[in-house]
Amino acid sequence: PDSAKALRIRGKSFKALGEYDKSRRDLSASQTIDYDDGAAEDLKFVTEKVKEAEAEVVKVRIEEQEKAMKRATEIKKRQEEEEAERMREAEEEEDAGGMGDMPGMGGMGGMPGGMGGMPGGMGGGMPGGMGGMGGLMAEVMSDPELAAGLQNPKIMAALSDPSKMMGLMNDPETAPIVQKLMTKLGPMMGGMGGMPGMPGGMGGMPGGMGGM
Repeated sequence: PDSAKALRIRGKSFKALGEYDKSRRDLSASQTIDYDDGAAEDLKFVTEKVKEAEAEVVKVRIEEQEKAMKRATEIKKRQEEEEAERMREAEEEEDAGGMGDMPGMGGMGGMPGGMGGMPGGMGGGMPGGMGGMGGLMAEVMSDPELAAGLQNPKIMAALSDPSKMMGLMNDPETAPIVQKLMTKLGPMMGGMGGMPGMPGGMGGMPGGMGGM
C-alpha cells in the first residue's frame, strides 16, 4: 500500500506537469498494487491524453512522408522535362546539320539534258550540253563537305564566272573545297579546254550553272 500511494502521488505530479506517459505508467502500477477510485479517474484521463499525443505523432509522420513523396515526384518530373528538352534540341541540331533544309539547292540531279546554258558544248567536244553531268553532280552532292561548300557565295560566284576559280585556289577558306571539287569533276573535264593553269578546268562555261 505504501508503494502504491507513492506511485499515485508521483503519477498525479506527472499529470500536473503534462507528462502524461510517465503519469500513466505510475498510476497503472499503483492500481495493480492497491486499487483506488481517484487514481482510476486520473489513469483514464492520462491514458486518453497519451492516445491523443500518439495519434498526433502518427499524423505528423504521415504528412511528412506525403510531402517527401510530393517533392520526389516534382523533382523526377522536372528531370524528365529537362531530358526531353535536351533530346529535342539535339534532334534540331542534327536536322539543321543535314541536307534536308538547305535553301537554293533543290537537288542537282534533276537537270534534264545536262546544263542547258552551254551551247555548243564545253570547248573540249561535248556537243549538245553535258548529258552525263546529272549523275556526276549527284555524286558531288552525295559528299556532305562538297554539298555544304557549294553553298559558299564565293564558290557559287566562281561557278557562274570561271575566271574567279583560280583566285579561290589561293583562298584558305575555299581552296580545299575547290580542290576536292576539281578532283570529283576531273573525269568529266579531261578535254574541256578550260582555265589557264587548271588542267581540265571549267573555262568553257559561258552559260554558268544556271540550272541550279
